[in-house]
Amino acid sequence: TADMITLSATSATYNGVDQLPTVTITDGDYTVTATSGWKNSSSTGVSEAKDADTYTLTVTATGNWTGAPTKTFTINKKTLYVKTKSFNKVYDATTFSPTASADYVKLSGLVGDDTENYSGLTVALGTVDGLTTGFDAGTYPINVSGSITSLAANYNFNLGSVGTLTISKAPLTITAKSYTVKQGETLPEFEADYDVISMVRTERADAGIFKKITSAAFYKLMNRMSK
Repeated sequence: TADMITLSATSATYNGVDQLPTVTITDGDYTVTATSGWKNSSSTGVSEAKDADTYTLTVTATGNWTGAPTKTFTINKKTLYVKTKSFNKVYDATTFSPTASADYVKLSGLVGDDTENYSGLTVALGTVDGLTTGFDAGTYPINVSGSITSLAANYNFNLGSVGTLTISKAPLTITAKSYTVKQGETLPEFEADYDVISMVRTERADAGIFKKITSAAFYKLMNRMSK
């Protein structure tokens, strides 16, 4: 009967190697038909238990016994931690666009011969009210979703840890221009030059000098830069 059959383990967590348990039979009238008695959940005969699955052992009865008692052994999926990395940059008029790759994602918990793979994951910046995502100065969550196709059979994915992108305001130097006028002359239209230091910017005119900035444009720039 099945209670005469003992397995060295009834369950395990995926570790990338064979974990087929040892079988002990306490009645001499039973013999085990080698490892061919094991089948996976697809009813395919197996000689090792490596992947996460439920394996069933059927023991063939001999001698004074009949029937075919069974035992099961389960390998549970391992947890794979998927975390996005954090980044800091100074505003440079370019958009930060993360992708599902080793540059932006860290995997923790791989075992055996399993290698890093990111196919099936989606990485994207979270939005912040009032800001152009990944462009304006501010702090954005770097979110990850999905699962890794090639690893899904043996791993559960923990996507709970999220990195951030922090874009700091760029330095901005504003210099008021000097004018000399005689008494009674019409005052000129005042201008202010400003220079964004060490940056390649879409807002920049010739040689990094900006002239006749409007109040609306100035407000937009100040949201991205520090004085």
